[in-house]
Amino acid sequence: MKRRLTFLLMFGCLISSGIVSRSEAQTITRMGSGVEAMFASQSDAFRDSDPTGITWGAAAGPGLYTAGNVIPNLPAAPLPGITTAPGNAFANGGYTSIFADNLAGSTSGTQAQATIDDLIGLPTTTADVQILFPNWRLAQGPTAPGYAYNQLNFGSNYLFTFNPGLAPAINPAVPLLLVGNTQGLTSYAQFDALLNYSWTPVTLNSAGIITGSGPTSSLGSLSYSWSTLGAGPIFLTLNSSGSLLATPGGNGVLSITGHGWVAGDPFDLTVSSVPEPTSMMLVGVACLLLCPRRRHVV
Repeated sequence: MKRRLTFLLMFGCLISSGIVSRSEAQTITRMGSGVEAMFASQSDAFRDSDPTGITWGAAAGPGLYTAGNVIPNLPAAPLPGITTAPGNAFANGGYTSIFADNLAGSTSGTQAQATIDDLIGLPTTTADVQILFPNWRLAQGPTAPGYAYNQLNFGSNYLFTFNPGLAPAINPAVPLLLVGNTQGLTSYAQFDALLNYSWTPVTLNSAGIITGSGPTSSLGSLSYSWSTLGAGPIFLTLNSSGSLLATPGGNGVLSITGHGWVAGDPFDLTVSSVPEPTSMMLVGVACLLLCPRRRHVV
C-alpha cells in the first residue's frame, strides 16, 4: 500500500509538472499571450496604462456600466486568431500590472494591482483551458474623489496537435471570489468579464510554420457580471455564465480573448480565481515533497 501511494504521488507530481501530458498523446502548446491594462481615478482626471502609451476616448462617466462590454470609450478586446494579442505576455507564469494615484496620501489615493495568468492542466472539456485572475484589487481611500476603474484586455493562444478534441462544457460555472466593501450610501462597485473561446484550424509544415487552414469560428463564451449599490461588505462567489462547444479534433489554435474590469466609487474590491479542488491541492503538495524542481506545461 505504501509503495502504491508513493507511485500515485510521484505520478501526480509528473502531471502537475507538465512532464506527463495526456494519455491520448494530445499536445497543447502555448503560442503567445498579451494583456493591456488601463486605469483611471478621480473621475478620469488621472489615467495610466501598462504598457504605457495606451489612449482612450472621452471620460467614461460614473457607473453602473453595461454588462458584457468594455468600460465606455475604452479600447475593445483583441480579436481571435493565430496572431499573438498585443500587450504584456502573461501565460505560463502570470503578469501583474500596478497603478497608483497617490493624491493627498493614502486616505485620498487609489491603487490597483491586477495579476492575470492561465491554466492548461490535463483538460477534458473546452472550459478546462482557462484564464485566471489570481489576485486583482482596486482600492480607493475613504476620501478619494470621483469614480475609478481598472480594465484588462487580453488574449492567449494554444496550439493543439495530435488532437482528438475536447468535450463541450455545458454551463461549467467557473467560480471567482469577490471580497471588499463599499464605503458610502451612494457608492457602487462592479465587476465584469467576458471570455470568448474560438477555434482556427491550422496546418504545420516540416519547418514548423503554422498556417491557418480555415476560418476562425466561435466556440462560445463565459461571462461574469456583478454590481452592488450602497454601503456594505462584499463577500461572494461569482460563477461564470455561458457554455462552450466541443473543441474540434485535428490541428488547430484555441484562442481565449476578452476583457475584464473592476469599477466603483468609493470602494475596495478584490477578485480572485477560486483555488483548485482539494484533490489537486494534494497533488501539488506531493509535488513539493517529491519533485526537486517544478516544470511548466510548454
